Amino acid sequence: ELDRLGRLEREVFGPILHVIRWRAGWLDAVIDAIHATGYGLTFGLHSRIDETIEHVRRRVRAGNLYVNRSMIGAVVGVQPFGGEGLSG
Repeated sequence: ELDRLGRLEREVFGPILHVIRWRAGWLDAVIDAIHATGYGLTFGLHSRIDETIEHVRRRVRAGNLYVNRSMIGAVVGVQPFGGEGLSG
């Protein structure tokens, strides 16, 4: 668990799960902070709130957006896979 996104200093491939707790009202600030990192390979979201899912879907810039499912497993050569920014 991280106390803030700034603790991540480089792109790390895992499997690794970073957890940062935030209040619902901070969602746009969190998305902005993620965009400011310059990376955008994959974004995963787990939510039961349809409005939150749609809001994130509209705002997030990433090559892949997974909602309520595993964030790995794109089939190479079958499913599109690409990043944005420093990822690719």
